Amino acid sequence: MDCPHCGEPTHRSRSRNFREALIKRVTPLRSYRCRKCGWRGTVASINIPRINQKAVFIWVAGVLLALAIGMLGSTLLSDWRTGKPAAPSVNSSR
Repeated sequence: MDCPHCGEPTHRSRSRNFREALIKRVTPLRSYRCRKCGWRGTVASINIPRINQKAVFIWVAGVLLALAIGMLGSTLLSDWRTGKPAAPSVNSSR
């Protein structure tokens, strides 16, 4: 992050008191300091992890497959309990 006053690179600064430490723990705000001009302030620092697209695809496919198997299983179980056939029979001897 660059300093908003002079544009030089900044570095992370330690919490000075309990209030700053608490803010650091419960919010995405982090303290920064500029070595050149002495500016010190808090800035939102959110780290968004990179998403492994292959892993997400496999997870979504697994969830969809589990849902399809569950729906098919509940339909077959329901039909078995009521005595209805699982699929309509096609009469080819007309």
